[in-house]
Amino acid sequence: MSRRAFGGGTLMVWGAFVGNKLLDLVIVDQTMDSAKYTDMINKSLRPFMKRGLTFMHDGASIHRSDETKNWLKDNKIPVLEWPAISPDLNPIENVWVMLTRAVFTNGRQFKTKKELKAEVLKQWSLIKPEQLTNLLKSMTERIVEVTANQGGNTKY
Repeated sequence: MSRRAFGGGTLMVWGAFVGNKLLDLVIVDQTMDSAKYTDMINKSLRPFMKRGLTFMHDGASIHRSDETKNWLKDNKIPVLEWPAISPDLNPIENVWVMLTRAVFTNGRQFKTKKELKAEVLKQWSLIKPEQLTNLLKSMTERIVEVTANQGGNTKY
């Protein structure tokens, strides 16, 4: 799960996937703080959190805030503890790369924020479940490679 800016920061989005299912992409039209973040998680993610699943987000300040940590704890949502600078282990980063490439294929540019938003939502909906499954299957290899490289970069 993560947020991503598109079009040089023109559009901020939040997205996640559980197993091989994408959750609805959220267009963030305002500055996000801990209260808004936990409200978004409650609406977008919580219905998909089942016993045995662990929530993974990055080290953004709203993710590390006491308010967010307490909300997650109070709602019994386990969070994966992981190094702050470790994109090699975060499969959503690969989803953002796939989405960005699809949106801006062949150097495509957008005249309006509305056009960009429509294309981002369209391309998000076209990400295949198999692509997500493959990302999750690669996690063991990612961990082994990061360990072998003593925390250094990997091919992922």
